[in-house]
Order: sequence, then structure tokens, then C-alpha cells
Amino acid sequence: MDDVEPRAIAPEDQELGATDRQKHWARVDARRRPPVQWLSPQELARTGIRAGQATMFGEFADKREVEAGLPAEYYDFSDANADDFWLDYVADIGDGFNATYAVANQLAQPQLTLGGQTTQRGKLLVLGGDEVYPVGSAKNYTDRTTGPFGAALPQRSPDSPAVLAVPGNHDWYDGLSAFLRVFCQSWLMDPRPPGLQPGALRCVPAASRTREFMGGWRSLQSRSYFAAKLPHNWWLWGIDIQFDTFIDAPQLSYFLDAAKLVGDGNIILCTAKPSWVDAAGEPESYDILRWFVRRTLGDHTDAVRLILSGDTHHYARYELTDEAVDAPHQLITCGGGGAYLSATHQLPDTLSLTEGFRSADDDPPPATYQRISRYPDADDSKKLARRQFGAIPHRNSRFSMLAGALYALFVLLATVAQQPVAGGFSARLQAFDVTQTRWAPPLLPAVLLAILIVAGMVGLAKPARSKPNRGRKIAAGVLHGLAHLVLALAIGTLIAAMPADLPDGWYGPLFTLVIAIVGGIAGSFLAALYLLLASGLARVNTNELYAGMQLEDRKSFLRLRVSAATRELFVYPVKVDDVPRRWKFNADGGPADALFAPDGEPLRSELIEDAIPVQPRTG
Repeated sequence: MDDVEPRAIAPEDQELGATDRQKHWARVDARRRPPVQWLSPQELARTGIRAGQATMFGEFADKREVEAGLPAEYYDFSDANADDFWLDYVADIGDGFNATYAVANQLAQPQLTLGGQTTQRGKLLVLGGDEVYPVGSAKNYTDRTTGPFGAALPQRSPDSPAVLAVPGNHDWYDGLSAFLRVFCQSWLMDPRPPGLQPGALRCVPAASRTREFMGGWRSLQSRSYFAAKLPHNWWLWGIDIQFDTFIDAPQLSYFLDAAKLVGDGNIILCTAKPSWVDAAGEPESYDILRWFVRRTLGDHTDAVRLILSGDTHHYARYELTDEAVDAPHQLITCGGGGAYLSATHQLPDTLSLTEGFRSADDDPPPATYQRISRYPDADDSKKLARRQFGAIPHRNSRFSMLAGALYALFVLLATVAQQPVAGGFSARLQAFDVTQTRWAPPLLPAVLLAILIVAGMVGLAKPARSKPNRGRKIAAGVLHGLAHLVLALAIGTLIAAMPADLPDGWYGPLFTLVIAIVGGIAGSFLAALYLLLASGLARVNTNELYAGMQLEDRKSFLRLRVSAATRELFVYPVKVDDVPRRWKFNADGGPADALFAPDGEPLRSELIEDAIPVQPRTG
């Protein structure tokens, strides 16, 4: 394998003076973004269109195939005389400023005391997927990701920690273009850029890349996937699963070369989706992961000791019950880096992954995993779900406005189909009565709108990934849509029955306005009730239940330590229970100190559970 020699390309330390800190703070402060309003009709439409475009074009113009022309590199953090090696892992960042910055602030601290032990900031930060929301773009990365992280660690120097990133589905919504610009162009700054010949895997010392940064972290990688050699016989692999389709040939070739270097080492594997939880409902997702491990490692799949993932915005750990089975001993989901919270009370207690990893076994024994811990816990998760009733009208005002407009339009169209009465349209509104509807051509617009509303509710109904069921989706969507139509007619009938002595021409506009206001509020509460019942009874829209609440608390990340003494890996799951909502400029801080400080109680991090030991393989 070709190596890239270390080069003295480090820039001067970028010390921030008081004036520079003020300017940097003002720039980031002006770009602070609230959490994404996921139930906003505009956001739903825009994200849906971008997701459809990315999926379609990804099938015909996969950016990973293009990456074959970029240097194939692995990154060397190893040192035979190294002490304990620390690295950090966080996923699903880049949503609202408060949560993203709070987590970045804790990651940037030189030390954190957790469980009575002093832990060190990682020399490497691993981003486990979905580095920005709602879709990848240069502006979104600047405002929602690099801005908050740069404010948490403003100083850049040759000694700054490094960062490696795995793209998630939201990074792929622009075809991965912005992700590649942010994370995968540091090699262009080398004085003598390596040749672009595909195939040869080159060793790049981690300390040799000091020109490109993500906030205060040095970016290293040249592709959307990576392999990093850690001290004490450990490796870190990050794979790019795109939209869970397949592993492309250039990426497979890259990891086949990387596997030759692993030897008797141990692998931490990072993927953008917890396919083990989805294996019951989406077996192809887990099959892709299993196939990749078997294809690259052959009969040495026991090298994979731990798999990390984000994508679902909580912490959950599953542990292998029989260590004799050839499968990773720990499966950890930790997607609490800044996006809205995901439920934990519906996680399965056990997982039975019926096919093992080793390719030599024709009939591999099942790998059974037990859920050991989760954050937030089940009771807290259920309690938070009930906040839904106040979240939709308060945090998703555009959804309420659309519901009110549709309610008013449907009632007006239904009014046109009423039996004629003396006094014109205003009199017909005042005499609105569903029983007086004429089943005639005038009713056709109302029927078409009703069909459109029901079809829209069916489209929004999404079964849980672990239990997809088309019948449940259709039933939930139809019942939800019909409930809105019935509620709209009931509101119209009640308002029409209220006495009103108004001048000619005033009743119609006022009637419409009142329907829109009352319908928007009532429709929001009905949607909240639907999400609560559907997610609990039918496992439909479990993700949307929490997305609309924009819960900024209950964040999490991982701190990992490779022991120099025992060569064990220890995983410290960290939680940030309460995220500040108000921040102030940290004017008294030094050049490397965070630009924002909580305007009130200080940030606190605690362990979710005791440090988790991961044993290296033997033999």
C-alpha cells in the first residue's frame, strides 16, 4: 500500500482575540436556527420532493461511483507507545441551534467528569449520519452544523481534534454534494496532492491534515466512507449505505483492501441506520449490512466487535446473549446529537437475527440480542408523547393554518350543495345542515376535496419500520381523513346554528373566518390525538409523533476509550437531560473557549449507564 508522508502543512494557530470572538459570535448568533417544523406542509412537501429526487437520481447517477476517482485513503491514529486513546461519537446533529450547540459544547470540553471518572475529549470525533436537517445544502451546513460546532470550539490549530463523518439519508437529499464539500476535500490542500489513480489504498497520518475544518475539528476524509487505524490494534470503519440500496463496487473494493490491513485487529463499524432493529420488517436492510461484513472479512467476521448507528434519535443498547455466536457483541444506537427525540417505549426487548455473519457456515446459529438499556426510559418516553396536544398548534402553526383553510373550504363547498333557500348564499350558510345536502353535480367539488384529504392522510400514514403493513397504513389514513371531514362538518353545523345579526355581505366572510380559526385549532388537536393513538395501537406514525413536538431535551452522545493496558474498548454513553433555551456571549472566555454560555444554569452531562467494556477478540 502506498503511504502519504507526513508533511509540515500546519497553519499558524488561529488565536481568537476579544474582537474576533465578538465578530464570530455575532455572525453565528445571527444564523441561529429553530428546530425544523416537520409537520409544516411546506416542509413536508419540500423534503418529500428532495427525497424522491435523491432516490431517483441515486439509482442512475450514484455519487459513490464517482468517488472512485478520488484518493483511496485510510487514516492512521496509531502509535505503539500511545496512552489510552479517546474518541467521540455523535449522530443526527444540525437541527435546531439549542440542542446541536449544547451537545457540541460538551463534546468540545477538554475534560468531562462522568460517573466519578475524568474523561478526555476525543482526538477523533465521529459523526454517525444525518449531519444536517432538513436537507443537505451549503447554507444548512453553515447555519445548522459548522456554525454551532465552530462556536463550541472556535480555535483551529494543528493539534485540533479530527473529524470523520458517515452520511445519512438527509445528507443524501441533495445528492451528497454539500456533504462532500464540507467533509471530503481536505486532501486538495496537500502540497503535493496524491494521484487520482483508483485502487491503491494510501496511508495518511492523521496529523498531516490541518487545513480544512468542520468548526474546530480537522477534516480528513476524501470519500463518504472511511477506515481509520486506531492504537492498540483497533480499527474504525464507516460505511456509506446511501438509501439502504447496496454497497457500491468502489466502496467494496476499498474495504476489501482495508480488511487486508486489519490482521488480528478489532473493528468498530459505523453505519447510518440501525438495521438490526428493522430486521423484522425490513430484512433487506440487515441483509445488506451482514453481506458487507461477510464479503469483506470472509471467515474473520468476528473482528467486528461493536456496531454504532444513529438515525433514530435516542440511545438504545442491545447485547449478544451467547458469546459463542459469531456476531458483534454490542449493537448501539445513539442518535441524540440534536434532532427531535424518538420514542423508546416501543423498542423490542429482544432481537433474533436468524443469520449469522460468518460465510463459512451453511446454517449459522441465530444471534439473539437482549436490550440492556435505553434513554430516555420507557416511562419518560410515554410521558413525553402526551405533550403532543400542545405541540402541534404551538410549534407547527403552518399545519394548523392549512387544517383551518381546508376545513373552511370543505364546508363552503358542502354549502353549495345544500338545498336552495331564499336569501342567497349567506342564507344558505346560516341554514347549513348536512341532512339537506343534494347528491347532485354541485356536490362534486366537495367530494373531490374529501377524496384529496383522505388520500393525503393515507400518504402521511407510515407504519413503524420494524412492522410495515400496508393494510394498517391504509386503514389508519382513511380513518384519520374521515375524522377530519366529520369534524369539519360538525364545526360548520354548530357555527351555523349560532345566532348572528349581521349586515348583508358580512355573514359569509365571518362564517368562513370562524370556521378556519376553530377548524385549525380543532384539527390540530385531532391530529395530535390520531398520532398518539395510531403510534400506540397500530404502530403507525411513531416517528411523526415526536417529530412534531421538536423536543430539544434528552440529548446523547458516546465517548469511547481504547485502553493501553488491556486493549479493551470502553463505551461511555453520555446524556444531556436539559438543553438551555437562552444563551449569552462568553466574553470572558479564552481563545479556545466556547462563544456561547447558558444564560442560567450551566450545562450538565451524566452517564446513561456505566462504561460498557467491549473485549477484543482472542486467538
